[in-house]
Formats: sequence, C-alpha cells, structure tokens
Amino acid sequence: MDETSLIEAYADVSLPILPLWLLTLALLVALPAAALAGHRVGAARIARAAPGEREVLSRFGETTVGAILALLGLLVAFLFGNSLGWAEDGKQAVLQEANALGTAYLRAGLLPEPRRDALQEALLAYAETRMPDRADFATVGGARAFLAATMEAQGRLWPATLEATAAPVPAATQSFVAGAVNEVIDAHAERMAALNRPAAEITGLMVVSAALTGLFLVGNRSALQGRPLTWRTFIFAGFLWVVMSTIVDLQRPLEGAIRVDYSLLEATVIDMRRGGGAEAR
Repeated sequence: MDETSLIEAYADVSLPILPLWLLTLALLVALPAAALAGHRVGAARIARAAPGEREVLSRFGETTVGAILALLGLLVAFLFGNSLGWAEDGKQAVLQEANALGTAYLRAGLLPEPRRDALQEALLAYAETRMPDRADFATVGGARAFLAATMEAQGRLWPATLEATAAPVPAATQSFVAGAVNEVIDAHAERMAALNRPAAEITGLMVVSAALTGLFLVGNRSALQGRPLTWRTFIFAGFLWVVMSTIVDLQRPLEGAIRVDYSLLEATVIDMRRGGGAEAR
C-alpha cells in the first residue's frame, strides 16, 4: 500500500463542517427564534378561532410538549456523555503516545553506536510530526497534509528499528527495543480512533431538531393559552444554548475553550532533543 492509499484509508475520520464560532452563533439565534416563531403561529391560530374553539385550543398539545421536552433531555444527556467520553479518550491517547515515545527513545539508548543515534533520530523526527495545530485539521487538505507528513516519518521507524537491532545485538535487547517502537506505532492508531466520533454527528442533528421543535411548541402553547412569551422561555433557551455549545466545544479538540493538552507531548519532544537529538549535538 503506497502513501496515497494510506491517507485515503482515513477518509472516514470526521471533520467539522462549520467553525465553532459560526455554529454557536447559529444556535444562539435559532433557539429563541424557534420559540418566537411558535408563538406567532399560535397567536395567528387563536385569532382565526371561533369563540367556542379557543377553550379547546388552550388545552391542546400539552402531552406533545411534555414528550418532546423529555426526549430532548434524553438526547442531550446522551450526547453530552458521548462528547465528554470522546474528549477524555483524546487526552488519554495523547498521554499514552507521549509515554510511548519517551520510553522508546530511552530504550533505543541501550543499543551500541551508531545504531543508537540512527534510531533515536528516526524517533525524534516522527515525534516532531505528532503535534498538530488548529490549522492542520481546519480543512480536509490540511488534515491530509498532516497525515502525509506523519505517515512518511512513521514509515521510517520500523526499518530503522530492524537495522538498529540486527545481530550482534542480544535477542533480549532486540525484543526490548522493538516492543517499545511497536507501541509508538500502535499509539498512532489510538490517536486516529480518538478523532472519529461516529455517534456525535447524527445525534447532534437529532438534538438540534428536538430543541427547535420543543421551543417552537413551548412558544406555540403559550400563544394558544393566550399568554405572551415571558423571560422564562428565553432563560430556558439560553441554558439550552450553553449546554449545546459546551457539547460542541468538547467535540472540537483544537478549537474553543476545551482543548486537548499537547504540553506533555511537547515536553517529551524537548526531552528527546536534549537526550541526543539534533539540538543536543
């Protein structure tokens, strides 16, 4: 499999369609607007109703509103738990990779020169490609460029390991070093798995649909009962916006206030440089 097909193998990794600020702004406008729209529709219906029909309309839809709001609460709880778990998985994947890189670099130091230096340089070059910034995953092209660079560096790891651990290196040392490098390669798969969130996109659409429908029905019922929209409805819409914005923030590790901490990985790279990398020499 060539490098191009390797990158295409990650085509199913989900990337954000809209930037975080635009999505939260759209929710901030859409949620109270749904309540206002529902109230206007209800007011128009009451205006056309006969006097005897208004009493019936005032009791209409109570069960539906309760069912929709209960469903909304269930979906929000599910998506929040899914997003929180996904964010924690991303943090743990970075931590595990930092530990794996540091361990492999130290174990490579057990090899005789110049094999030790060659393998440590390959590990350092790979580690330097593992810290993406916000621009890397802002577009599909940026994500592919990041993957191409890191996969190219990863492709040199195992050949360098086989060459560095060839005879006359003792078999125990070979296994000790090769096992650590294999954990470094496996850590890439864990990082990529943490990027994918198969339940988040479809559940997010369901939550938005349920939220807009629920607020529309709340506003509509207020009008059918002859009551104006009060601050309570907009407080509910505001808290719902805060919760939904937090969920979206958890799903964006390179944007917003809740980000994956790459400081441990960066510290590991600095230690690798000081321990025999290009800067140390």
